[in-house]
Amino acid sequence: MQGISHCQEEILPGSLFLGHAAGCLESAIHWLIIDERKLLFPPSSCTIRAWMCLFVAICITKIYSLKQITTILQSKKGCIMNTLLFVVDVQNGFVSSKTEFVLERITSLLQKDLFDFVAFTQFVNEKPSPYREYLHWSKLSTSIEQEIYPEIQPFATNVFKKGIYSAINAETMKFIKDHNIEKVFILGMDTDCCVLKTAVDLFENHIHPIVLAHYSASNGGKVSHDAGVKVLERLIGRHNTIHSEVNVDIISAI
Repeated sequence: MQGISHCQEEILPGSLFLGHAAGCLESAIHWLIIDERKLLFPPSSCTIRAWMCLFVAICITKIYSLKQITTILQSKKGCIMNTLLFVVDVQNGFVSSKTEFVLERITSLLQKDLFDFVAFTQFVNEKPSPYREYLHWSKLSTSIEQEIYPEIQPFATNVFKKGIYSAINAETMKFIKDHNIEKVFILGMDTDCCVLKTAVDLFENHIHPIVLAHYSASNGGKVSHDAGVKVLERLIGRHNTIHSEVNVDIISAI
């Protein structure tokens, strides 16, 4: 999902209209990519949106040359803002009878390919760690426990290791900035620990966090999950916590 941010740049004569045309062309391609059926009939909502975007783009480009449109596309390249799905700590060591119910939901969401980028975090409880020292908790120490859950491993092309609750550090912030990411959708384990801390740290770094509660769970059970969601609603806003299944319309409306 892509949107154009407000950028300070020199504007060529007529570039406002060209910018709209370029945006429409980009949107048309985007909607067709999301609709795996492409131009088959009956048309889906994605295909209809694609045709509308193409129609508007064609009308505008009747006025301007292709060369002018290319120039505008290039000038707007740095203004395109992307979305990121952050899959937090969905690892063998965190999968239990209290969290396994979300695995099918997460796999289904990844298969929909709704986001521009997907990144995974991988918690590693190495010595010395505050979890060992203060909580006397030594899980997630072995390679088997630390592995990304097998069913979603094929989607884990961007993996960031961490040894604390939060996934936000210099490495992940660089990834976010380098890819012009404006909104980060967060899911995973545990809702009341790593998901919560990651969302709050994004918020405080002026990156828009949206927590997907329907795709998150806690090893503390439903009580801990619900408590985490309640605190998140206070910290980052109720409208930034989604409790339902996610589809392209929900993503684009945020």
